[in-house]
Amino acid sequence: NPVPVFPRVSNRFACAAGCLTLAILLMACRAEDPDIDQAPPSSPPSATPFGAQELAYLVQDPGRSEVFAVNEYGTGRRNLSTEGAYGNSHPSWAPTGGQIAFTSVREGSGDIYTMARDGTNQRRITSEPSADGFARWSPDGGRIAFASDRDGNSEIYVMNADGTNQQRITNDAAVDSLPTWSPDGSQIAFETNRDGNYDVYV
Repeated sequence: NPVPVFPRVSNRFACAAGCLTLAILLMACRAEDPDIDQAPPSSPPSATPFGAQELAYLVQDPGRSEVFAVNEYGTGRRNLSTEGAYGNSHPSWAPTGGQIAFTSVREGSGDIYTMARDGTNQRRITSEPSADGFARWSPDGGRIAFASDRDGNSEIYVMNADGTNQQRITNDAAVDSLPTWSPDGSQIAFETNRDGNYDVYV
């Protein structure tokens, strides 16, 4: 059964670290493009597995949200998701750096897609009528953990990187979300309010 770790404060530290990284990046980006938008805390930036050589992040404008990427020091800003009429968010780099998983509502209430690091070969890998999101790659790149409310409330699921073999791994009436893998791939940490407040469980 999942057990709580780092109650209450963990998510604040994670959010603060993500926001600080994004703030530093955005200052560099604005020097090149003063019209760049700030990503909300709900969708923190995602760095390549090789460090901050490249960063994927969310840009929001009225009526749309897109996944952008920039190179080190904020140069080379570019739109990867390129679906301007739809919401695209929560990018996550594959361990090899060759692919990005992200959430999009372009074909429903929210599905998980993958694309090459340059934005090509965009492919839908979940297709439930419910909302799927918060995708995170396993350290070996073979699986993706994600959150979905397809069974009535938000639970954690795991699937192969191509979208096959989707399996629910939590079962609780509370909200389970924001999964992330341990470095060795043996465990998944996630946020839940099953004890009355939002804590981190594994």
